Amino acid sequence: MTFVTRALTVPQKVITSSVQELNVTTASDIPQSLKTDESSDRWNTKIAPDNLELLYEIDPITRNGLRTALEIIMAPKWEIVYPDIETQTFYEAFLSNLGKVGDVYSFYGLVRRAMEDKLRFGWGFWELVPDKNDGSKYADIAIIDAKKMDYARDSMQNIHFDDFGRPLGFMETIPNGELMKLSLKQKYTIPSFIKKESNQLYFPRETVAVFKLDTTCDGFRPLGLIETEYRTAIQRLNIQHAYSQSVWRTAFPVAVGYSGDQMHQPTPQGMQNLLTQIKNLNFKSEIVSPYWNKMEYLQAKFPEDLKTHLQYFQDLQVTALGGPKALITGMGGEANRRTLEIQNLNFERMLRSVQLHFAEDIESQVFARISASEGLGIPKFKWNEIEIEGVAAKLERLMQYVKLGIYGTEEAKQIVDRLENFKRTVD
Repeated sequence: MTFVTRALTVPQKVITSSVQELNVTTASDIPQSLKTDESSDRWNTKIAPDNLELLYEIDPITRNGLRTALEIIMAPKWEIVYPDIETQTFYEAFLSNLGKVGDVYSFYGLVRRAMEDKLRFGWGFWELVPDKNDGSKYADIAIIDAKKMDYARDSMQNIHFDDFGRPLGFMETIPNGELMKLSLKQKYTIPSFIKKESNQLYFPRETVAVFKLDTTCDGFRPLGLIETEYRTAIQRLNIQHAYSQSVWRTAFPVAVGYSGDQMHQPTPQGMQNLLTQIKNLNFKSEIVSPYWNKMEYLQAKFPEDLKTHLQYFQDLQVTALGGPKALITGMGGEANRRTLEIQNLNFERMLRSVQLHFAEDIESQVFARISASEGLGIPKFKWNEIEIEGVAAKLERLMQYVKLGIYGTEEAKQIVDRLENFKRTVD
């Protein structure tokens, strides 16, 4: 039995600010695919994954913000806790023998790629590849490109669910440049009511692990870090482009020539001669010209107002990415030490939540399925603690607490032992 919910449309057009079109002539210009109209009724439109990825590639704040979050999440690593020796023996062999299908990934590589896609697009995907000799068991784990994925839909764009409200499957759309992948045989049976195009591959829900960051639309529209700050980033890039043009005009003022006076009417040839002299100013230190000709420079005012606007939009981007400004931008911020400590703590908590949700997903969607097919216990995936602040800094702060009487000597000793044990674990 299945039932159908309302359509969850994912348009593939992009929204940006209402600035004039820029001609893409240099690497500093904004790609045309990152420009859209200003229609107010399209602010709720889903942003195409390709454009999220393009912004990640060209915007240093977006890239550094996501890379910082990813590295902090991945740095502590993790441990897998097994319920018994039999389960441990199986999983150690299984996870060390990955890469039979598609790209070769270690288990660390699988986790990192899924986490990266989760932060960038709002969800990441693994395929649990069935064993060719025994379809009830799994032989491998492979990465699926998250930006190509969507829910399997019928001809009316409705998503179908099972009796427990879970989507029946997912569809991967292969770009024209990668159509060789379609030479792979469609491995799974497609329900008759699911619409499949010629450049798509279908994956049943039980063969896919989905790692979501955040969602809207009843939990079925993924939301990553980039989408929230996307429009702000585009607006900042447009202002940044205008600012760079203004700086150029300020550094290299426009030369203006005046030909003729009350006694000498300007002539086409005279104006042409004057123009030639102005052009030659780039490499000549002196010129000779009739006294009725005059030259001067138009000096543009330095665009301080634009600089203020740039800072405003940069601050909005940092807010959307959720981390301390000093970490997101890679530059020192104006916050004092105490404020920065609080910001770091909140950022740690946010990333810790991302870790815990990932652990729950890998236990329920990967370990539980594999263990059920093998008749084994379910392992636990446990992240080590995130540490933005260094151990030495924590010890220094702890000593201040001891001097103030907040902690006793014995309590402080226990905390030091935990910090030293954590440092050895990470190293």
